[in-house]
Amino acid sequence: VDVPEIGQLNLLVELLMVEHTRQRCGSESVLNRIAEIMVVFILRMQIEKGSADVGLIAGLSDQRISRAIVSIHEDPGRNWNNQELAWISGVSLSRFCEIFKTRVGKPPMSYVRAYRLTLAKREIACGKRLKNVARHYGYSSGEALCRALKKELGVIPRELQKLHRHSYSVNRASP
Repeated sequence: VDVPEIGQLNLLVELLMVEHTRQRCGSESVLNRIAEIMVVFILRMQIEKGSADVGLIAGLSDQRISRAIVSIHEDPGRNWNNQELAWISGVSLSRFCEIFKTRVGKPPMSYVRAYRLTLAKREIACGKRLKNVARHYGYSSGEALCRALKKELGVIPRELQKLHRHSYSVNRASP
């Protein structure tokens, strides 16, 4: 592990503690941002250390696959295909698919689909309209997204929306 990275992480921990103990105006926002930065630093250290065998961290630790994953995360609704992701990675199509599956643990299009559904599930649970979420993540309709959520994650949007409405009413009733 890079020593300057540890030093920076220690500074962030100190800043976090100071901000937590003083509880000044805006402290909650500052604490959230410091925590986000700490997570990025820790993930970077894990990636550089190569400490994961399979999964997202392992994929990000491979410079070629990392370029594809970052592209997917930057534009999840794009109509991605393996050929385009292989080109971004700078390797042949067959090599890309092989490396991606070995590193991430699933084929590229399965990863894209799972990532989109995770994001869509979160947005629906927060009360966003199904057809808007579907359009944003590349689904032809709300029904298509509903079928995908049911098949891949075992949930239906109505259940997610019901949880959101219940959570919202509980939070509004709290003092």
